Amino acid sequence: MLLTSDVSPLLHKRLSITIQNNEGFYYLQDGRQHKTGFGTSSTTTVAFVSCLLIALNRVGCVLDTTLTPSIPPSQDDLKRIASIATQAHQQAQHKSGSGYDITTGVYGSCVFEMRRDRTPFSMPAGLSLLLSQGGAKSSSTPELVKRMQSWKKDALWETYRRNNESLIDALTKRDCAALHALFLEKLDVMYAISSASGCAIVPSELYPVLKETMAIPGVVGCAVAGAGGFDSFYALVDATCDIKAVEKRWQRDGYSISTVVEDDCGMTIR
Repeated sequence: MLLTSDVSPLLHKRLSITIQNNEGFYYLQDGRQHKTGFGTSSTTTVAFVSCLLIALNRVGCVLDTTLTPSIPPSQDDLKRIASIATQAHQQAQHKSGSGYDITTGVYGSCVFEMRRDRTPFSMPAGLSLLLSQGGAKSSSTPELVKRMQSWKKDALWETYRRNNESLIDALTKRDCAALHALFLEKLDVMYAISSASGCAIVPSELYPVLKETMAIPGVVGCAVAGAGGFDSFYALVDATCDIKAVEKRWQRDGYSISTVVEDDCGMTIR
């Protein structure tokens, strides 16, 4: 899986590795376990690669018995982890995806551009995320990407690109009024792309859920996470938002608010 000199001592060995994620990575519905679709595969890859490199003494980071870094990773360590984790993730996903989810898993929140790499970024004060779980469905990122690559990109992509740039600017300026309008535009553009390409990045079943969530006072934005499809969606809310109103709307379609919350470490499972 990791064809690099950093793990060459293992290449002649056949390894069988079992990874057990925290229960918060998944949710139970109808007696079955479903992934949330909010960075579960990428963060698992980052964690596995980090542990492998630490075990092989290929990075300077050292963990104590509580798995807390007694010697934190250097920038060179992070760069090595990100590089190898990206290789592994792309191989597992048949070379699809930009790698931004791996990058954020290693470095934290950032604005990611393929040609400029990354710029550190933090969530504006006073805003928080609500993540969904439920629906008993999940989507295959490689399959979504494959379908999108076969679709002829048109003017909708330029609209989407401009919308993304404006969203970053509005987040930086903490302009909630502008953010709400831009998230409404983003939702409609992504739904239009879904309809034109047949990729269901914003599925028709989820579109009214997101649209009606956007109408709840205090909701700044709402969108499907990651590559889209039937994975988690999120709402960006301010302090005035009635969380119970959001949950009530989501429950009508079989969704609930996840126990995953943001803190100084990123996203944490309660």
